[in-house]
Amino acid sequence: MLDLHGVSIVPLVSYGRSGSTVFMKALKALGCSVHGGAPYEDRTCQMALLSHLAGLGGLSSIHDSALSVGDVLAKNAFFNSHLISVGSSPFVEFFPHFSAFAKQLAETGTSLIAEKFIGVDLLQASVGFLPNGQLRPILLQRDPRDIFLSVKGFNAKRGYRSFNDVGDDEMLFRIICAFARQLQVISSNLESCLVFYEDLVKSPSVVIDSIARFLGIESSADLIAETVSAIQPRSESDLQHMTSNSISSTVKRWETQASPEYRAIFEKHDDKLSSISRYV
Repeated sequence: MLDLHGVSIVPLVSYGRSGSTVFMKALKALGCSVHGGAPYEDRTCQMALLSHLAGLGGLSSIHDSALSVGDVLAKNAFFNSHLISVGSSPFVEFFPHFSAFAKQLAETGTSLIAEKFIGVDLLQASVGFLPNGQLRPILLQRDPRDIFLSVKGFNAKRGYRSFNDVGDDEMLFRIICAFARQLQVISSNLESCLVFYEDLVKSPSVVIDSIARFLGIESSADLIAETVSAIQPRSESDLQHMTSNSISSTVKRWETQASPEYRAIFEKHDDKLSSISRYV
């Protein structure tokens, strides 16, 4: 088992454009260590877990012993860490560096590190080598139709495609639905906290309180109120990251904003939604 000195990793797992930045704000306000500001794209925990796997020879597609930090960054553009200073350092040496960082956090009284996780593979692989209770996943679901519209809107806003949008809209919607079903299965097989974006919008206090209890954080009316205030969009960065005018207008966008073409896709693949109990 890995030694994180009593610090727990809180992976926030979701499809892109599911509201993960809002949830990261909530986790930060609740007292989790969260590096940097929105949209919170630091991958320190994931880099550390990958480093441990590399040390075990578990990254079979590459020659683990010769892998450097720079090699990982070159192969995985979305992985980076504020702990990285020299790209030529052996990647297997990154986990001990992270362990020392976790020890420093523990000495300051910090017991939780929250991070957006990419996909579910690393989460599932990590279950076997982290001590019980030191991996506390939060699985975030959002209506796949609203995710789809947000992906299309955000890509148009930035001027390039991402989030598996390669020009085939039917395939994109199927991928989003498949990920939602995968999270649903994982939630039933792994000790985790399944949350819904729509619930945070409609009843933020209830959702925040449930997250706090899952993480073992002592909840209070003041803490809940401070966290509800913290998730509101205020900065220019917040507004740039959004495709709606406010958080309250992000629920059921598909009912009023989907084009006839997109509605046809949703209807054609209605069976993909039928297995996602919340959004039938």
